[in-house]
Amino acid sequence: MNISLIHAFVNDQRTAKNIISKNLDIPVNINADEWAKNYTDLRRKYDANPFADIFKIHGYGVEMMINELYIDFDYSIEGREDGFDAWKLFTYLTAGDYDCNTSDDAIHDKLRGWCNKLIKSGKIQKLDNLCYLQ
Repeated sequence: MNISLIHAFVNDQRTAKNIISKNLDIPVNINADEWAKNYTDLRRKYDANPFADIFKIHGYGVEMMINELYIDFDYSIEGREDGFDAWKLFTYLTAGDYDCNTSDDAIHDKLRGWCNKLIKSGKIQKLDNLCYLQ
């Protein structure tokens, strides 16, 4: 697989985080626990001023689509920027259109294996709840 997938994900994640930060008045790299703890307030702020075609807050992250930008990402427990994991890369690659009961599951398995190889080779590092490029 091509590492440019990770670069594209990170770039779109930065764009999404900036949009969310601006519209919900939160830090760009809010700590994942703070994000989760403030679910009700974040949802209220979004509902008062919707800015996305899809905006689904979940646990430590969000699934979001604005025009052609589709991304589902988690915030870092330590407030780091540019984190990802195999599942988030998979949802990015499929733009949220997947079925884990079909061959799509094999794609996710390949991405997970690829990420594990990148960790072993030192090209990425798992630092908290997410992985990061070195």
